[in-house]
Amino acid sequence: MKTLFVLVLLSSVPDAETRLSLADAQAEARAHAPAAGELEARLRGAQAIARAALRVVTTNPMLSASIVPGPVTGHPDELSWDVGVQQQFDLSGSWGARGASAAADEDRVRYDRDDGLRALDEAVAAAVADLAFTEVRIARTTRIVQLYALAAEAARKQLKVGEGNQIDTDVAELDLASAQADAAQAKGAHGAAQALLCRLLGRNRHADLAVDQGPPSAAVPAAPDLGDLVDHDPRVRAAQAEVRAARLQQKTYERMIWPSLTLGVSYGYRRRDIPEGSFMGQTANGLSARWTDTEVAFSLGLPLPVFDLKQPERAQATSRFLSAETRLAAVRADVREQLATAWSLLVATAEAYERLAATPKIIQREFDLLDEAMRIGALDAVARALSVRRLQETALRLDRVTHDLRVRRAQWIRTTAGLL
Repeated sequence: MKTLFVLVLLSSVPDAETRLSLADAQAEARAHAPAAGELEARLRGAQAIARAALRVVTTNPMLSASIVPGPVTGHPDELSWDVGVQQQFDLSGSWGARGASAAADEDRVRYDRDDGLRALDEAVAAAVADLAFTEVRIARTTRIVQLYALAAEAARKQLKVGEGNQIDTDVAELDLASAQADAAQAKGAHGAAQALLCRLLGRNRHADLAVDQGPPSAAVPAAPDLGDLVDHDPRVRAAQAEVRAARLQQKTYERMIWPSLTLGVSYGYRRRDIPEGSFMGQTANGLSARWTDTEVAFSLGLPLPVFDLKQPERAQATSRFLSAETRLAAVRADVREQLATAWSLLVATAEAYERLAATPKIIQREFDLLDEAMRIGALDAVARALSVRRLQETALRLDRVTHDLRVRRAQWIRTTAGLL
């Protein structure tokens, strides 16, 4: 029966070549996850806005035309028309501050993208750890069910020959049912872990998804300088970029108070006519006049900065700047707290894992010994129940600490990627 169990277990495990490593999973998520695509789209949008903000001339030229076809009273043949163009020029130099503000916004989005990718890596690492945990749980619960089944069978045999009692038999049956329920829940958790990892990877099918994770390392780096880590955290840098963008936006609207110069040029045509009788005197009898004038005119417009002082825009920019400064302080405090928490949990979990470093071999040996002892009837009902429960609890503790260490390391790597 033991050989059959091993064969069934091995037949249900994917080949090593089909298992997904953590590095491959994170690379696949960065390449195909919808969240990664959204982050890249936001960065491309910010880059386009930054390029557009550098334009010096932002207003369209204005074309104008007019015609007076006549007739005009007393001058039936008079005709005039003109065409012109006007262009507004910004003399405030606001494009420099506007472009710098947009560039700071681009930096903020880039740091947000970097933090988002780190968060995606962390989520994938946690999902891989969850899936690895559920894979181990399925194997563990299968072995536990096997042991409880042997214990229940031994209790039934002892009751049948009069060497046992109904209480021990019922306890063995209840333990078996509880173990079978745990095994069913482990399979459900395994499917849920597959679905979550599939979602993070951007895949459509998750039924055959399996991961390849060896024993985690219990080594931890030396105590870090949290201040330096805080300064280099992309969340802090994004908040700093937001402060720069808000300050430069203030400067932009302050410069836009300066008036914009409007230059224009026009070309006009005038046909003049003085009819007979318009001239006075004896020699003016029958005298009239008709001629054509062409004109080129230049115009200069300079608005007076009296009413439009960009007060609403300046107030909004000031509000943004004050909010950004406040948020920067809050982000720095949050990041420092998260770093300290992640470091403390990593150290504690690594120490706990080290304390359990020798237990995997012991657990495996105890599984084999209990299997043999139950087959030959070397244990009574109480010893069987206590031994299996102790083995079950120890194995679960080892599996959870292993899972937690992988998750804690992923949380620490997110905040220190590229620095330690």
